[in-house]
Amino acid sequence: MTGYTVVTGAASGMGRAIAEALAKDGERLVLIDIDPLVHELSLPAGGDAIITRVADISDAESIRSILDRVNSEHGPTLKLVNNAAMMRNKPLAELSLDDWKKLLDVNLTGAFILSQAVGRHMRAAGDGAIVHIGSVAAAFGRNGGGAYSAAKAGIVGLSNTICVEWGAYGIRSNVVHPGLMRTPLSEAFYRDTHVNAQRRAQISLGRPGVGEDVAQVVRFLLSDGGRYMSGAEITVDGGFSRMALKNYPVPKI
Repeated sequence: MTGYTVVTGAASGMGRAIAEALAKDGERLVLIDIDPLVHELSLPAGGDAIITRVADISDAESIRSILDRVNSEHGPTLKLVNNAAMMRNKPLAELSLDDWKKLLDVNLTGAFILSQAVGRHMRAAGDGAIVHIGSVAAAFGRNGGGAYSAAKAGIVGLSNTICVEWGAYGIRSNVVHPGLMRTPLSEAFYRDTHVNAQRRAQISLGRPGVGEDVAQVVRFLLSDGGRYMSGAEITVDGGFSRMALKNYPVPKI
C-alpha cells in the first residue's frame, strides 16, 4: 500500500537530510517541525506529495489532529522517522527540573506521541515502519549532557516495546544511533578549532558525521531491504564508540 512517510524535525540538520533523501526516492512526505522554515524546503516533488506542518511534537492533541487530517484527506501514514530533538547542556547536578522535563518532552515523549498517533493508522493498514533517531549517548553517559542520555536510552525502550507489541500488525521499529555529528544543533561545538580537532581525533574515520550519513541508513530501514529488521539498533558513528582502547597503554614485553 502506498502511503506517506512522516519525518519530524525536518526543517534542518539530519531531519532535512533524511527528507531530501526520501524525496529523491519518490516518497510522499509529511514534514513536521516547530520551525516555520519547514514550509520553505525545496524538495524534488510537488502538489500533495510533500505536506509541511508546523507543530510542537510534545503537543499530543495537535499531532493527532494533523495526522488524522492527513490520513483522511491525502492517504495513510505508513512510515515514521522520529528525528526531532533538542539539547540542554548542563551538568546533571545543576540541571533544573523544568529543563529535565522539557528535554524529555521533546526527545522521548514526542517520539511516543508520534509513534502512537501514526501507529494507529499503521495497525489499521497492517503495515508500517518506524525509525527512531537515538544517539551513542544512549549507551555512554555524556559529560554535561543533562537529560539527553536518559532520553535517548528511553528511545531504545520505546522502540523495543513497539517491536514486541505491534509486530503482529506488520509494523517494524528500529533505532539509528548517530555519533559525533556536525549539524546546526551541534555546530557551535565545531567552531572552536581546539574542540573540533579533539573530536576528530576520537573518530576512527577522522571526521564528524553529516546528515546524509544517517539518511542513507534510514532509507534502508524504511525500504523493503530492511523488511525483516525490527528491534534493531544500528550505530552510525564512524567508529567513534570503538575507540576507547586506541591509546590503551601496553607494557613492552
